[in-house]
Amino acid sequence: MTQQYAEWLTAIVNTRLLFNTTEECEAFLDSGSIRSNGILRACATPQKMRSAFRDLKAEACEMTDDRVNLEDVLMHYKKAWKFFRKHLYRRTYPEKTAAEILTLCYPTGRQEKLGKQITAICKEIVERDISVPFLLLMLMKAVPSYESKEGDVTDIQQCFDRVLGFLERFTQGTTVFSQLPVLVQAKEEPCKTRFTLFYYVSEILKVYENFSTGENLYLVTDALKADRHDLDLAGYWNECGGRLDFTEFWEIEDTKDPGVFFLTSWKKKASGTLTGVRYTMFVLDAPGGGLTFLLHHPAAIAHRIKGKLYGDADIAHYLSLPLDDAPAEFTLERVLPSAHWPHSLHLTRCTDAAVTAQYERWLGGTCAIERPFEKYEYDFTQSLYAITPTHLYVFYEAKDIFFKVPRAAADGLEQTRLDDNVGILTMNGKHYLAFDEIMLYIPINKKNLQKYKIEKVEWIE
Repeated sequence: MTQQYAEWLTAIVNTRLLFNTTEECEAFLDSGSIRSNGILRACATPQKMRSAFRDLKAEACEMTDDRVNLEDVLMHYKKAWKFFRKHLYRRTYPEKTAAEILTLCYPTGRQEKLGKQITAICKEIVERDISVPFLLLMLMKAVPSYESKEGDVTDIQQCFDRVLGFLERFTQGTTVFSQLPVLVQAKEEPCKTRFTLFYYVSEILKVYENFSTGENLYLVTDALKADRHDLDLAGYWNECGGRLDFTEFWEIEDTKDPGVFFLTSWKKKASGTLTGVRYTMFVLDAPGGGLTFLLHHPAAIAHRIKGKLYGDADIAHYLSLPLDDAPAEFTLERVLPSAHWPHSLHLTRCTDAAVTAQYERWLGGTCAIERPFEKYEYDFTQSLYAITPTHLYVFYEAKDIFFKVPRAAADGLEQTRLDDNVGILTMNGKHYLAFDEIMLYIPINKKNLQKYKIEKVEWIE
């Protein structure tokens, strides 16, 4: 491994992969002779090479929340550079080439007829498992060659802006988000290096692929079910240590699905009116042992029904430390910048009988109740009754009939299983056929039933 460590260390230092300057690398490794003597003389023994690389590998894990293995990155970097040098080095319009590669290498349903040469190149990229993120960064001159000796990085902010701007334009309108959350996160990254840029490009392309087709979306949401983390949270909570210091509190209610809750924010006005906004909250296991809390605004599903993309106000992404099954308190820290959601929440369970009794009195009639988003609050009945090779049968109890839904009616329905969240959603007096896994909500009316070739039947064929 000595020869391998020597190659990797040389590449890391010469390409300024993890650190923008030699000085930063020297400070991290506590070796002031890298600039004058080179990394191999600074780590003159196999033991020092191994130790230095392992420290850098640990730092890479820290920079990416343990999601990236530095050895794998370096192997993909070298492989991608050899491919780039042979096939893509002298492209006249590199950004156009980058867009063509993304279009062909990611199965997102885009139908574009591209040239035979680029199609053949992309076929080879897929077959040989060449890193598309690295090819993109090379095309956009954001990372140098694997053998580079260009020196310190002086334009890392410009590199981030150029690459992220390109990805923002490319992914615009292709997913359920107005802007990919991970793209927002990338823009706010405090430690901007070529390595973190590679990491974010990889994550952005993963999310883009996952959310740009119904089939891929189904696989993602189905996988997230396994990550749901059930907790004993039902009851009243507040942000004043469980005391009655403020007139604002939270009510958490269980749903039929483990790890899924209704979270209502209650605020008592000076007029005596109690205003409530009910969010849907998903609790998921997060990398590193903590928990992810996804909060959906009540208007989020309504936006999807209308064909709108999720914006900042629709969904919030919070993290917490590991929690007991029945926590007495917990703190949520927002992951992404937002103009609509609080930066953090520190909730304490209300166990004082006097406090909970007061909340019950307010909710029980002493206060006028105002729910500004009540029209977006919904009831859902899971009612997928049967699946045949060609159709899904959804029972509609109100009419004692089945909706016979072609499995080819929408991308992603082919994968549907009986335990999926498929059924009837009722919102503001209107009824919808709901397919949660692919975020599809079909208004039950003649026009839409005809559009999707859905029939009303009294029995299963």
